[in-house]
Amino acid sequence: MHNYPIYRVALYQSLLWLIMFMVAITTLGKVSGYSVALGGLISLLPGIYFMFRYFLVSGARAMEQVVKNAYIAEAIKLGLISLGFMTVFKLVSPLSPASVFGGFLVMHVAGLVVSASKINDKRKS
Repeated sequence: MHNYPIYRVALYQSLLWLIMFMVAITTLGKVSGYSVALGGLISLLPGIYFMFRYFLVSGARAMEQVVKNAYIAEAIKLGLISLGFMTVFKLVSPLSPASVFGGFLVMHVAGLVVSASKINDKRKS
């Protein structure tokens, strides 16, 4: 089994999403607030799926399966992101497109930062 803290990374990202939503809805208004939240979810949910799928197996003996899982997980993640954007822009009205993309970008960058920091923490110990 892997030692990567998947659950903690997912928890940190989810807490950041909640804080981002609360700040956006109180400062930018209702439409921009839920637009930011939807954009954040478009990044958050596929990212969490990717982590769980990627870290399903680990170890040197399972390297071929790890690489296969990485490719499959990334393809599915990109498909889920595309489906998320299509769904939001098709079904949600009124909507602030800039807020959707802003929420997506903030969550995506935060996911990269949290993941990288957890990997670096693991290497130091």
